[in-house]
Amino acid sequence: MSAKYYKLINRFSPGKTDFYIKLTAYGDLETLPFYQNIASDYRNLYVGSLNFHKSYLRKSLGAIEPEQGYDWNVYAYTSFAKESFYPQLINNFDLGFLLPLRTLHYGSEHRSGNRLENQIKQTLIFILEDLE
Repeated sequence: MSAKYYKLINRFSPGKTDFYIKLTAYGDLETLPFYQNIASDYRNLYVGSLNFHKSYLRKSLGAIEPEQGYDWNVYAYTSFAKESFYPQLINNFDLGFLLPLRTLHYGSEHRSGNRLENQIKQTLIFILEDLE
């Protein structure tokens, strides 16, 4: 059984701020939840989680995924089993920015592809000459 509260604080594009609190109770456990085939030493498990998310992400025209900005998540988890708490804190911060030269990636990829193609051709010629 679980209960979750979600609150969207700010959704003025391109920014977003939200958080949620979730409480979950597991009973009559034989294996641990979220883990495959790991036997449980206890019958009941209580899990609490809290997440805070803040982002400011921008896309260029025609982009599918965000290319510029930041995305920050803070997760706090705690489990209670057999009269013991097991807390965890996870902080994740992603930062994206555009390169000043927009065609730099495409040019380097094209040149390396041609170089690789020439190396393969030369290797094949060498192998074929050895076979003759």
